[in-house]
Amino acid sequence: MLFSSKTGQWLWLLAKVSNLVFIVAGLTFVVYFILEDFKTGLISNYFDLNLLLTVALISGLIKVLLPADNQEENPSFKNNYLYFAVLALLAGAFSYQHLQIFQEMSYFMALIIGLSLFIILSLYSSYD
Repeated sequence: MLFSSKTGQWLWLLAKVSNLVFIVAGLTFVVYFILEDFKTGLISNYFDLNLLLTVALISGLIKVLLPADNQEENPSFKNNYLYFAVLALLAGAFSYQHLQIFQEMSYFMALIIGLSLFIILSLYSSYD
């Protein structure tokens, strides 16, 4: 075991870093998306927004699963459904964007993916 004595410190560090990455990637994605919507090609000619959205989703998932504070000191983690809903919406939008080749079926698939992520995160947070 490489990190057996310091596992708690590594998890705390991972939670803090993922918290910062989620905030920065999320805000950067929103700003870049608005700029891209304002003038097509301004961002997408130089940078793929899907990469930034993927980083935001993964770091947000880590943020939800590993809260920065201790769970006993932060009881709001148990009912943190706002983060769950935001992550589920982002996952649904991301999957809809990539599943548009299925045309009308992409709506249903994105809904199923978002709902299943929300249910999984809700069940995980209530698990003792």
